[in-house]
Amino acid sequence: MRIRNLFLTVVLSMTLLWLLAWSVASPAAALATIRYVAPGGNCGAGITPCYATLQAAIDAATSGDEVRVAQGVYVNVTTRSYALGGASQTITQAMFINNDLTVRGGYTITDWTTAEPANYPTVINPQGQGRGSVIASNPGAPALVTLEGLTIVNGYAEGSGGGLYADSSEVVIRDCYIMSGTDGVMLWNNRSTLINTVIAANTMTGSTVITKGLTVLGGEMQAWHTTLADNGEVGLWVQNLGENPASVEMTNTIVSGHQVGVRVAGQVEKPTIVRLTGTLWGNLQQTDFSTGGQIVNDRDYIGSPGFMGVGDYRLTLTSPARNRGMYSSVKYDIIGVRRDPLPDLGAYEYDDPDSIRQVFLPLVMRGATSVKANY
Repeated sequence: MRIRNLFLTVVLSMTLLWLLAWSVASPAAALATIRYVAPGGNCGAGITPCYATLQAAIDAATSGDEVRVAQGVYVNVTTRSYALGGASQTITQAMFINNDLTVRGGYTITDWTTAEPANYPTVINPQGQGRGSVIASNPGAPALVTLEGLTIVNGYAEGSGGGLYADSSEVVIRDCYIMSGTDGVMLWNNRSTLINTVIAANTMTGSTVITKGLTVLGGEMQAWHTTLADNGEVGLWVQNLGENPASVEMTNTIVSGHQVGVRVAGQVEKPTIVRLTGTLWGNLQQTDFSTGGQIVNDRDYIGSPGFMGVGDYRLTLTSPARNRGMYSSVKYDIIGVRRDPLPDLGAYEYDDPDSIRQVFLPLVMRGATSVKANY
């Protein structure tokens, strides 16, 4: 009997300890706050906390918070001193993020539940006065950041990454446009994921820097359904960072309108490797290798991508990108169109009213809370 009572006591004690641990952990998880941003600080009746600028909401956020941003154009920039890219410098940008955070655009002040960035665009426009966004991490603590449903335009930096510069962080960029700036996107020693991303026209007039669409220095990147177009000299530039090689995997990609489509460099002992599966090269497959750089290609296509027009990277009926993609779990394109079982290359899916998906899989706009379902 004593043994039985002792056993029951131990079980009860362990159960109480588990419940205590759960009760302590649960409030911490529940403390994540949704913060709202709208032009003029008008987020609608009863919506709090509400901010007029992106940076005000980001600065108020604690780790794990979410910032939801209403339709509008956001032009405010701030200046910070930070060790970016391994060097202390003064940087100017519309968004500076250095903790775990999600920033989502495409809301209205009458609906903060469902994001529709295609209908209600959230535009971040530093007007050439700085970068669109900087994501940085404190030493030894990579920031976990998701950017979704944002349009970043007219970003400028003397160095690189005028649209977005991410440094030693874990970043997800989804359903975003990064355009009309200098040196588009710089991923510096990150673990990055890109889904339905357009990086295009990053050749700001008057810039003296070498224009590039997407640059990966060290670290890892995986991307699905990316459109790299009209970014001047180089579409994708990948190389090692010191002794740290870079590893890039891209699936269902369009690379068009550059002097060099992909440039790769590394070290012989620790090569930098780019794996491309399902790629449409605009008119000519253009690659450039330096020592220690490797490109592994599969399912390449060559031809004009058949975009809708200048600056409009939607696909036309005759685009060779149609139904050339590998199957992926990305169910919707950058504007919410349901993808075919054999998806199109690039960020857009051609919206064909006669396709199988329209007959049997009617379009359902996904909500902001269903992000994981679209992987």
